[in-house]
Amino acid sequence: MSATRLLCVVAALLASCGEGSRRRACSPELGDASGCGAGEHCIVDQDGIPECADDPGEAGLPLGAVCDGPNACGGAGNGCLSLYGVARCLPFCGADPDRFDLEAQCEVDSPLGGDRLRGRCLSVLPDRPDIGACVFHCNPAVTEPVESDDPTVLLANCPAGSTCALPFDLDFPVCSGDVGPPGEASRACGPQAPCPPGLLCVTAGDGRRCRAAADVDSRCADADERAQALPGVRADAVPGGAGAGEVEYCAPCVALGRAADGAHLAACFAAESGSAAAARCAAEGGRLADLADLDSNGDGAPDDVERLEALLDVLPEELQRKPLWVSTATGCSLVVRLPLEGTTAFVDRPECTGTAHALCSL
Repeated sequence: MSATRLLCVVAALLASCGEGSRRRACSPELGDASGCGAGEHCIVDQDGIPECADDPGEAGLPLGAVCDGPNACGGAGNGCLSLYGVARCLPFCGADPDRFDLEAQCEVDSPLGGDRLRGRCLSVLPDRPDIGACVFHCNPAVTEPVESDDPTVLLANCPAGSTCALPFDLDFPVCSGDVGPPGEASRACGPQAPCPPGLLCVTAGDGRRCRAAADVDSRCADADERAQALPGVRADAVPGGAGAGEVEYCAPCVALGRAADGAHLAACFAAESGSAAAARCAAEGGRLADLADLDSNGDGAPDDVERLEALLDVLPEELQRKPLWVSTATGCSLVVRLPLEGTTAFVDRPECTGTAHALCSL
């Protein structure tokens, strides 16, 4: 994550730094061994500099609680930090991988006998890259705040006014204060256009679109959508996650790869008429794939059949041997990949009648 971005938020958060008296420098990532005296603990001041301050004792907030000042959190090694627009009590950690295990030191035990929570240590101070904060995965399928006396539950869920999102600079979902206005899935999204709660901003073709998060059983609320794993995104530490290495979202179409013209091809799960298929592709920010896009020599058939067949061979099992709509100059055509026979059939349907699955060009 961007340490500069974090410091800008932390500096504003720590502006009211008079809650604890200024003392000598310390090492917050070392907890009880931070170097502070009796009745003190180590915090980070408004300039991002660690210093000893009076321990708030029982008045200190627990891990995972929303906080509003540098000395608001109780417990040695904990501090009030704002990550991605959410100010919470988080554990400090050592961010030097040569000295510390970046994940083992971010394990939090449940005082109520629940599962141990695992996070990751991220460097947060530009002038002290060796000091980090433990950042914890959240579950995108959980959209409502959760109340609990268990810090592992608080750390794994997002407080009111935030949402579980996938930042552009992380490979796992975390709580974010960048909450988009209410809206439906499939709309375009980006760093300046966040998704509403419960939706993840994921790659679709050459752009990004909001997608609903799949539930813990890999189910989607929309019958025309299927759960798909975000490649390279970790969820092994998400409580109730879809499984090690998977964060899942729901989408109406599945990416197949690039066509000969460089466009992204995607096959959709709903069986519908040719006109409905065209409308579905448009809703995804593209259009129904055109046979002409695959026919560079103009003989009426795709000249790069091998590439098209390779793409159709990766169709999900439920779409294997199913007809796919593509557009033509005279209407529609059906493309059917018959993997057992090793052939691809093209059937003209000038009136675009019948039902089939959209093959979109995105």
